Amino acid sequence: MIQIEEITKTEIDELCHNPRPADIAELKASSNISFREAVEDSVENSVHAYAAYINGDLVCLFGLAPMSLLANRDRPWMLGTNKLIKHSREFTKGSVHIISWMKEKSDFMENYVHCDHRVAIRWLRFLGFHFDAPIPCGVNGEKFMRFYLCATS
Repeated sequence: MIQIEEITKTEIDELCHNPRPADIAELKASSNISFREAVEDSVENSVHAYAAYINGDLVCLFGLAPMSLLANRDRPWMLGTNKLIKHSREFTKGSVHIISWMKEKSDFMENYVHCDHRVAIRWLRFLGFHFDAPIPCGVNGEKFMRFYLCATS
């Protein structure tokens, strides 16, 4: 079962010392900031940000960052540790509850995923997100896809 906790500096440090390689690769393709900066910015810019544990292992940090002050539109994000790989099956099952919670908080969610991050794409599809065609973007013009979910439909 997934246990959700508030994020502290301890969780940020743990994630930064043991990140999933796919998350590092996606970040390098999308921006020039360090992984730690990306984690800290994600947490700081989110209205809701939490740490997820399975059997005492930190598996990821996740949250919702507002896109607009006028509309209930948010950017969902998730950055995983290598422990997420170990607990992937249990995390996938439990993430259905997390996405339900996100739908209660946001009418519309969107973000971008690197086209090579196949595990994330499969997981996002499982959660009900839709995808646009790949477009070149990021620092090297690599391909990313916008993913989105309208929670009110």
